[in-house]
Amino acid sequence: MFESRCGVLCGSCERREQVHCKGCLYMERPFWGGTCGVKSCCEDRGIHHCGECPEFPCRMLSTMGVEQGFDPAPKLEQCRRWAAERQKCPIREIPADELGPALELAWQVFQAYEAPDYGPEGAAEFYRSLHDPAYLSVLRSCGAYEAGTLVGVMATRLEGSHLALLFVDAAHQHRGIGRLLVSRAMEDCTGGRLTVNASPYAVEFYRGLGFEQTRPPQVTNGLRYTPMVWDSRCGKTCHE
Repeated sequence: MFESRCGVLCGSCERREQVHCKGCLYMERPFWGGTCGVKSCCEDRGIHHCGECPEFPCRMLSTMGVEQGFDPAPKLEQCRRWAAERQKCPIREIPADELGPALELAWQVFQAYEAPDYGPEGAAEFYRSLHDPAYLSVLRSCGAYEAGTLVGVMATRLEGSHLALLFVDAAHQHRGIGRLLVSRAMEDCTGGRLTVNASPYAVEFYRGLGFEQTRPPQVTNGLRYTPMVWDSRCGKTCHE
């Protein structure tokens, strides 16, 4: 998943907290209060980052920061990587009559990584939800595919405003697939605001994507979760 418009890896930036920067994806203006030509250009063109632009690499991006002593090459290469990620692992919507493999993937990953935090009651509740026709009927599900094989699944509800499921096959984790799926959910949430009830295992993952906690950890029918939200419309999270 992309982290900026220009190729900067915001999650690795040592100055981010010092200058109170949440990243150009989540702020109307850069942290210094001026205007970033690259950010404005991407947003005017309706693209996520420079690697998606047919004019990449343009002069503006290639010379960005040079006068201040920064080497633009790492940013250019990162934009190329983000563009390649989407081509290598396409994401497409899963029709209701093809949900079986996606639900089986979710159950297998749940048992391996999340069930230990829940216990028998929570595991039984999650299994019930995966087999509840009424619940499944309100989900919009997408899958990530590598070489035609399903390797990750994401589902939203409430007209795309709530991320209900996110699971990546164990053999394909730590390769950015989860980030790609969340990115798709962010793109699809028409209100620019996406909530999630993060499992204990996933809280830090979501935090790294710009989600913030809105309430203390909760327990419902044995399921432990932390309510979190991502909001594209403001520099800081808009709590409920």
